[in-house]
Amino acid sequence: MRNQREFRSFQFREAVYRVHSTHFTAVSREIRRLWNELEHFIGLYPQFAHALQPLSAIPGTPPESARRMIEASQAAEVGPMAAVAGTFAQLAAQTGQEAGDRETDGETIIENGGDVFLYIQQPLSLGLWIGPESPFGRLAFMIEPSDSPLAVCSSSSSLGHSTSFGQCDLFTVFSQDASLADAAATAFCNRVHTHHDLQSAVETAVGISKIEGAVAIKGDKLAMAGTTPQLIRHADPDLQRKVTRHDRSGF
Repeated sequence: MRNQREFRSFQFREAVYRVHSTHFTAVSREIRRLWNELEHFIGLYPQFAHALQPLSAIPGTPPESARRMIEASQAAEVGPMAAVAGTFAQLAAQTGQEAGDRETDGETIIENGGDVFLYIQQPLSLGLWIGPESPFGRLAFMIEPSDSPLAVCSSSSSLGHSTSFGQCDLFTVFSQDASLADAAATAFCNRVHTHHDLQSAVETAVGISKIEGAVAIKGDKLAMAGTTPQLIRHADPDLQRKVTRHDRSGF
């Protein structure tokens, strides 16, 4: 029998987190530490927070989170803050794993507004949320333990409060590198303006090294490329209640 996962939520700075981990205190403390460290770095180099294109060079030695964000932004051709949610999720999840015995309490799942990093020991059904009217609202990815550790990062032009320059309902990227997955989801969501852009966008995304798969949705059209978890239908009546929302999400 599978044990039911328990998630705890908290909001810090501009982000809302849902965490499944025996070591919730260590995970949440690490997320706060990462934010404080990054904010200090941004205080020294304000351009890091506002750039919409990759930064060619940063003086000094950036913290690990900023270094990962810079590398991901260069690969995806977006600004480094496009990778912040995925970066923090992966680093905090690693902290949760390191805090305990992986044989007895080895699952850690961190979700931040559509960006997920997970270590799992039992299959996980991860539902798609594109709004209540979407024809794809009953779809989910069935993620197996052999797939993890895995980042599942999504960007949307129609949901949430993040800046988007595209017209894509959902662009999801799969990778073991959450910084890259987050940056790429943003970059390719920006590139979708009509349903004709969907297939070329996912195919270009999986052409980037370390990106395993991509899925894009606009209206009643869906495109996939690369290796993705199996798409299944779910019957969870509480899916909408489980969607992580920031105070300014507006949905």
